[in-house]
Amino acid sequence: MLRVACKQDRATIAAALRKLVGAAGVTVEHDAIVRRAIAEFEAGPADFSDYFIRESSREASALPVLTFDERFARGADVELVPEK
Repeated sequence: MLRVACKQDRATIAAALRKLVGAAGVTVEHDAIVRRAIAEFEAGPADFSDYFIRESSREASALPVLTFDERFARGADVELVPEK
């Protein structure tokens, strides 16, 4: 979604997110999770929100993450929601 809305590539969006997270006066809840999600977003096929959910789930020992996104489901600790 970020790539479509911003019309930018992953590297540009990831750099902007890192700049925002690292900006003076900005406090980010769960900073380490956000930073890991940014790195995963930059390298992977899915949306940033998917990686944030996975990293949050990993932190909570609540894996695997279920998804409808076939590309994201190819990654570690993610499973495709089974069809009925």
